[in-house]
Amino acid sequence: MSLNSNYKIPIIIKLFDEIPKILLPITPYSNWFITGSFAIIKVLIIYYLFKYYIYNKKTIKYNKKSVRIFYPLSIIASTLLVLFMLGVFNYKSIAILSNSMNPTFNKGDVVIYKDTKNIVPGDIIVFQYGSQIIVHRLISINEYYVTKGDANNTVDYIKLKKEDIKGVYQFHIKYLGYPSIWLNDFFTKEN
Repeated sequence: MSLNSNYKIPIIIKLFDEIPKILLPITPYSNWFITGSFAIIKVLIIYYLFKYYIYNKKTIKYNKKSVRIFYPLSIIASTLLVLFMLGVFNYKSIAILSNSMNPTFNKGDVVIYKDTKNIVPGDIIVFQYGSQIIVHRLISINEYYVTKGDANNTVDYIKLKKEDIKGVYQFHIKYLGYPSIWLNDFFTKEN
């Protein structure tokens, strides 16, 4: 692209390679969100820059009205996606790494959850156990919160407290978590 256009494209692409490295120490718990969102934005920028320079260099006829509508909509959608991933909204997301909640949702799905005060048995909760974030169904509440994966035969032997609970499941999006799982697998194999 730099041979066909100019030096601006490689500089912009390099900038989007460096921004996540700057943001990761600031927001350490959303590293896969930042990496994934900048990868999506980078692909969109490469596409738009390539399309812009190709269409300006060559006289290809295309529908200018649809392009004028498409650019603002894609910028708004990308901005909302990044804001959502950074946790600006009340909802948060997590990619599912196992099939312990099958058939409710599977590995590779993204679960959207919300922080709430009212948690009752039967709710699917998101909680932290050590360095892991787990999504399981709340079975009962006694001294501790007792959880179990829908596909598991036994309850979790975790002494779960109220402060370990991150939120309650709201809905899920199928297959959207696979890119972050692949990135996670790639970086853990590398280390």
